[in-house]
Amino acid sequence: MKDNSITLTQQQLAELIAGLKPPADVLKGDTMPYGSYLLKWFFNHTEWTPKTKETYKGMIDNHIIPRFGDVMMSDITFEDLEDFMHEKGETLSPATMEKMQSCIIKASFRDAMRQHYIKENPAEYLRPLRVHNKTKRALKDEELNDLIRVSHSHRLGYTVPLLLGTGMRRAEMLALTWEDVDFATCTIYVNKDYVSTAHESLIRETKNEGSVRAVSFPSYLVETLRHVKERDNHSFVVSQAKQDKRIEPHNYNRLFRSWCKKAALVDVSPHSMRVMYCTIANELGVSLDTIRRQVGHSSERMLITHYLKQRTNQQQKDAARLMSDFMIHRLIVA
Repeated sequence: MKDNSITLTQQQLAELIAGLKPPADVLKGDTMPYGSYLLKWFFNHTEWTPKTKETYKGMIDNHIIPRFGDVMMSDITFEDLEDFMHEKGETLSPATMEKMQSCIIKASFRDAMRQHYIKENPAEYLRPLRVHNKTKRALKDEELNDLIRVSHSHRLGYTVPLLLGTGMRRAEMLALTWEDVDFATCTIYVNKDYVSTAHESLIRETKNEGSVRAVSFPSYLVETLRHVKERDNHSFVVSQAKQDKRIEPHNYNRLFRSWCKKAALVDVSPHSMRVMYCTIANELGVSLDTIRRQVGHSSERMLITHYLKQRTNQQQKDAARLMSDFMIHRLIVA
């Protein structure tokens, strides 16, 4: 009987075993496509709100995966990412670019490095993108008067002074039920938002923990809100005309835009009423801490940076009038 066995020396056996083992420096990212890792990373983030998840998923599906979906993670370089961002910057808004870079690309590669998929983070040195925050302007007194005038006769016209008098976000107002309103103490309890995604409208938790709060509303709104409650006999503070259902956020936005158009107002939205609340309260001498608590901000810095607008107040107008009276008889008219 023929012996077909092969005899190996100890050195040959060691070399064979070493050849079967992967090199010590092989990383998981060498064989993991970025698209596969990115989707796994994305679905592990359960703390994001539905709207945020929908936004990020759109960026991943429409922009990142078509370019890097099949590329192994270890093969993606800083130059690749820089070229990608430059290319997308020609068609996408700065705000979208900033979110895609910082919240998805940088964050996912940082996580991949932490889990030893890659040795170095190719996104680490991408230049930060500066986005100009488009905060709403404060309306002039006459503009505010026009907005209230054109909206007054509409069944939802009370929402303008409601937003203005409380500093609530539109999403917070649309989520309110009458159980959230305490007429005896002129208090509204804010604890939820009503928002729209591309597919549905849904109730969600407030924007952050500081947004859960008790909001004091002016006494002039008491009779107005009581009238609305009795008139509609619905569960919601802002409800549809014939059904006991909340007003859809996009429908309310459309209505508000129609009021602005009638009043010839440009660059004004429901959020402008929140800016107006902060600005007017500050002009009237309300402390920054009180304003912060009322609108649900975590810091006064947010107020100062984005919400307190400079307007010419009545005292300044009075000063100008007095100066005019003083100077009018002293001017030499040519």
